[in-house]
Amino acid sequence: MALSSLWPEPIATIGLEVMRYALPVVAFDAGGIKDWLIDGQNGYRVRWMDRDAYAARVEELLNNKPLAKQMGEAGLKLVSERYDFEGYIGDLEKMFATVAAEKRP
Repeated sequence: MALSSLWPEPIATIGLEVMRYALPVVAFDAGGIKDWLIDGQNGYRVRWMDRDAYAARVEELLNNKPLAKQMGEAGLKLVSERYDFEGYIGDLEKMFATVAAEKRP
């Protein structure tokens, strides 16, 4: 999966969605991508607008299927652990319960 945006998105959730399919991500290092794209582990972060490096990383993954598979699996693991929807909802419920309890007289 190659992810390129001309705008540095705060989190670029499309990359997180793609990792749920065990695909590696290649993206420019902009916005919040550094929060979830670990260079060399679940894909590649490329210097902002370095198109030659971007193309080289995409080509590397296309030509090295075992590496792409390894990175894709690492991405799936990361997104499953860190961005699990049920865990997210559970954390929100705990936070709301804490806030509600603190506001009671």
